Amino acid sequence: MPDKTWHNLTTSSQMARETFDKLLEARNDMAKSGKFGSFTKPVKYEDISDLVNKWLGAKKNEDKTKIWNEIIQTITIKQRDYG
Repeated sequence: MPDKTWHNLTTSSQMARETFDKLLEARNDMAKSGKFGSFTKPVKYEDISDLVNKWLGAKKNEDKTKIWNEIIQTITIKQRDYG
């Protein structure tokens, strides 16, 4: 059973953004430390936010899988574009 936010897209979306921001902060700290090798330039949340919200609203596992793959593809393309 998912947590109690699964039915509230506004709360789920806010939590997704907050999680992204925390992970980005950790990534940046790791990159600055110089202890973890090199890092690609991170994507902007705005680049994936529509897909994240679409994923949050999807009900079927196959739909979530398809959207998840779109998110990964978008990240890959954006990282390539950022060089």
